[in-house]
Amino acid sequence: IYEIGNEWNMRWKRPQKRLGPLTIGSRDEEFSPETYGAWAQAATQAIKETGTKAPVVIGAIGDDDGWVWTKQAIAAGMLRGADGISVHMYNHCNRMPDRTAENIVDRLISFHQLAYTASGRDIPVYLTEYGWPSYPEACGVPYDRAAANVAQLILTAPSLPWLAGAWFYELRDRGLNPKDLEDHFGLIERDGAAKPALCTFREAARLVRDLTDVRLSKPTESVRWLTGRGADGLPIWAIWATGDETPTATFSAPEGSRVERMCADPSTPTDAAIRMMPLVIYPPTNAEPYPERVMLRK
Repeated sequence: IYEIGNEWNMRWKRPQKRLGPLTIGSRDEEFSPETYGAWAQAATQAIKETGTKAPVVIGAIGDDDGWVWTKQAIAAGMLRGADGISVHMYNHCNRMPDRTAENIVDRLISFHQLAYTASGRDIPVYLTEYGWPSYPEACGVPYDRAAANVAQLILTAPSLPWLAGAWFYELRDRGLNPKDLEDHFGLIERDGAAKPALCTFREAARLVRDLTDVRLSKPTESVRWLTGRGADGLPIWAIWATGDETPTATFSAPEGSRVERMCADPSTPTDAAIRMMPLVIYPPTNAEPYPERVMLRK
């Protein structure tokens, strides 16, 4: 996959300063939507002329308030000839209830709708960066929450037919500085020790790799239920809570089901509480995923 550039939109706006009621700032036109649009078209054409069959993906768009840069770049023709549009999404510095996979998914759906409306075609979306740092300061996300977020995002992905792929940032911590946010995004520590998110990344990816007949339902406002069939044709379900601020619900598995908490110690009994870390259910062959199996706590 060829991805053209990296977060040009975030270099378009130079740092701004406030002087009383006034905001002083400027834009760097080298990174304007129009400049990027022209460059992206030229790069796409040059790559295509080599005869490669690899997809050419445009954008690599970072935080873009109101998607102003994105809309202007699409209007400037950045998607001409491209096979997809890519975006980077993070929320680790949001207020704590919004540092979730659900927040990323909601924004991703909105981004897809914007790209569709602005370009006039249902162009595939590539989520080429997402992640949560194990960082000790204000923007940190606890290990267990980051692991649950990773599982939820990967499990949700097959239900979004326009999503061409999602890439976690990044494999290994790049440093050890407890004050540097960028040092702590890895699935593994700098010394190679695995963080909990490495397990959920592997397990969720393994679960969805061959999943067919996929459906994602919302039995309650804060519960998501993925159903599908594995490579052997047998049903597989996964169910989780979108946040952990309050207990949300319990789950009643059909008789004869095998129920596991993702990445939990297999010797630990599995309870029926629906939490951020997904429950994975292997129900009997003919079991139906009735919404009534999700019971709200009082």
